[in-house]
Amino acid sequence: RSRILQCDGYLRYMHWGGRHSGRVHRYRALLRNQIGPPSSLGQGRQSVYQAHIACVVLTACVVWRPSRPTAQENAKAGNFYRKANDFPRALRLFLQCGDAEVNSAIDVVGEARSEILTNTLIDFLMGETDGVSKDPKFIFRLYMALGKYPEAVRTANIIARQEQELGNYKSAHDLLYDTFRDLEADKKQVPRELYSNLM
Repeated sequence: RSRILQCDGYLRYMHWGGRHSGRVHRYRALLRNQIGPPSSLGQGRQSVYQAHIACVVLTACVVWRPSRPTAQENAKAGNFYRKANDFPRALRLFLQCGDAEVNSAIDVVGEARSEILTNTLIDFLMGETDGVSKDPKFIFRLYMALGKYPEAVRTANIIARQEQELGNYKSAHDLLYDTFRDLEADKKQVPRELYSNLM
């Protein structure tokens, strides 16, 4: 129910020009015709299909506008697709936002646990899609989201050494400490190398 209320509210309050207000009204009506008014949905009984309809309606409103959707609009649409468990569409929309939504893209891949989506995100982080390699800390975050802790620890150690070489000792320590804390929170064994680098 809350997902439908969110989508309905977003359509209601989107800032559209006067010539688009009728279109927004029609799409809100379509949403209600397909799944009924939000008040008619029982607690916890809405299906993924119903949430998907909300996503389709929202995205249609965004992409049919004469101008291209903004990064903020893509991010909002991506969040609705994520809630509907439509991870490929959510990831595509988040990546269209560039660096602003990389963390959201990582969270989607962590939930999906899909090799195809993981490789798509890695290509983006390595600069294969736009020629710009991203901050290595995103690779570390991706490994953590996927539960690949040995790879995450190795990446954290590499990044920490680079930070130390640049004189950024606090950043290096913070990264290692955060890694240590995350491993302990997930009840994973902390490698000796991480212990020694923290000292």
